[in-house]
Amino acid sequence: MKALVLAMVLAWGAVAWADEAAVSVSAPVPAAHDLSLDDALALYRAHSDRRAATASEVDVVGADVLDARIYPNPSVSISTTNTVGGADTIGHTIGQVEVDAPILIGRQRARRGAAAMAHVAVARAELAIAQGADELEVRRRFVALLAAQARAAALASAVEDVGRVRTIVAGRAAAGAKSPYDLERTDLAVATLTSRLGQARADETAAAGDLARAIGAPDLHPHAVGAFAVGEGGEIATVAADHPVLAMPAVSEAAAGAELARARADAVPTPSLALGAFATREPSGVAVTLGVSVPLPMFDRNQGAVARAQAQAHQAALERRAAATELGLALDRADRVLAARRDDLRAFEASAIARVEKVRTMAEDAYRDGQGGIVELLDAHDAILEVQLRDVDLIEAALAAEVDVREAAQGR
Repeated sequence: MKALVLAMVLAWGAVAWADEAAVSVSAPVPAAHDLSLDDALALYRAHSDRRAATASEVDVVGADVLDARIYPNPSVSISTTNTVGGADTIGHTIGQVEVDAPILIGRQRARRGAAAMAHVAVARAELAIAQGADELEVRRRFVALLAAQARAAALASAVEDVGRVRTIVAGRAAAGAKSPYDLERTDLAVATLTSRLGQARADETAAAGDLARAIGAPDLHPHAVGAFAVGEGGEIATVAADHPVLAMPAVSEAAAGAELARARADAVPTPSLALGAFATREPSGVAVTLGVSVPLPMFDRNQGAVARAQAQAHQAALERRAAATELGLALDRADRVLAARRDDLRAFEASAIARVEKVRTMAEDAYRDGQGGIVELLDAHDAILEVQLRDVDLIEAALAAEVDVREAAQGR
């Protein structure tokens, strides 16, 4: 009979705690969209307004290519000369029409077009750097969301575990085996964990919003799917030859060289061919003139533009070497940090995570057998939760270090 009463009390306690948890934990949330990392990156590339705005800069710079290849316009002048006093020596009136056409003899159009195309390449390199940075941000936000989800899951599991403990405590208290203090102390632990779970879910919602903004879809409510785990390691990353940060100085150097060629071409004097005709009325006659005018490069030989282009070419070469050195150092540092993060995670999981189930079982058995009190039992569950949350922190740090390695090695 006593066993039957105890079973009924245990069942009542389980139902009562389940009702409390449903009331205090559940909250309406927007429908979530399951996203893998590849899905998130694809959405960014397809829908990000910021990426589209940055990409439009290439079109803006590309308009300079058309402008650079346009031939300069000829000019037409019309004039009339009239005698207004004294002896008429010109037949009273002379009408004159003259057309001047500049003749580009220094391949200026070709050099300007090449320079404009080089600047388009620079704009594309800038776009690649910006897009790479955005994609890395998407990766970091995805890792942060995975970690937030893992923390919320760990706390939800802890609430369930302590709820199960409450069922045991309520049953023993009803049977007179334990004091009401044990039940009150357990309810306090349930309330604390429930509050922490609510905060974790709020953090998860915030992390989902951060990922949605990084993607460029603020109305999206993403739920990250994928393994929240760290790679085995052992690979040796190297800086990719097409790294955007390396490509930028290279195209800048090419653009500086194109600007130097343009500056030198612009220094070549541009002659103008003049063709004209004039007519007199008294006596009536028509004459044709043909001539060429050439600027004399005595003072202005485009020295400033040439010197500026030379300096820019030198600066771009220095930037290229500096970028290669800095990326190598950044990759070495990121590799060492990642190795340390992985070692720390492995050591922690081997020494702590492996003991979680054993500690839980021993603590609950000790309480049932009367060898431990409620404080010891709840402390054991708190310790287990902190170990699980620490494991989430270590995994998140290692995954973030993997993104840092990717940034230094690939830039995207």
